[in-house]
Amino acid sequence: MGRIQTFWTNNRTLVYTVSGLILGYSFAIGMSYLLFSIGQEKGKGHIQSFEITQLIKDSKEEILNVIRDSRNSTSNENINAVSKQGIIAFYAIATRSIDLEHSQTIVFDHVYTNIGKSYNPKTGKFIVPLNGLYRFGSTGMSQSDDVVHLQMNKNSVEVARSTAQQNYNTADMEAILELKKGDIIDVTRRTNNNKQTERLHGNRMASFTGFLIATM
Repeated sequence: MGRIQTFWTNNRTLVYTVSGLILGYSFAIGMSYLLFSIGQEKGKGHIQSFEITQLIKDSKEEILNVIRDSRNSTSNENINAVSKQGIIAFYAIATRSIDLEHSQTIVFDHVYTNIGKSYNPKTGKFIVPLNGLYRFGSTGMSQSDDVVHLQMNKNSVEVARSTAQQNYNTADMEAILELKKGDIIDVTRRTNNNKQTERLHGNRMASFTGFLIATM
């Protein structure tokens, strides 16, 4: 019952339009058969038969065009609604300190905002849901003895980097990127020749954010 109600809510205009066209289609067929009968009595059955066939063909094509247009319109409206309402956005933080190995992805485990459900707090990755222009930012903090080297990646390729010097210093980075659906954005420790591990300070001092600016 819930699915029927959801379909009715999302497709009410389409249902009304198609229903009206079907009724008009049925009326046209009825009237055409009436004209055909009259034409037969007047010796013009072959002319009316051609008109009936053409009328049915035109009516059928009109219904199919309305359905196609409505589907395209609904799809575009949904994308525009996402853009206008700004509903693709996330903000996550790390609640615990992490010993990062080379190129390790940082999992920001506590999510405050995840509208669109495109950020995965289990993997630390944001998977782009729509083609568009996006803005991302990340903050990291070192602990007493470690320098922390971080980078932001698009499909495993670096697009931004930052370095938090030792003694609880912070470092920020951000990027504005034109992305395609399915692209992956994440934050990792940068590969370098320093220690085997670098300790990223947690306690809500490391964050990862992003949002859709506009669809493209």
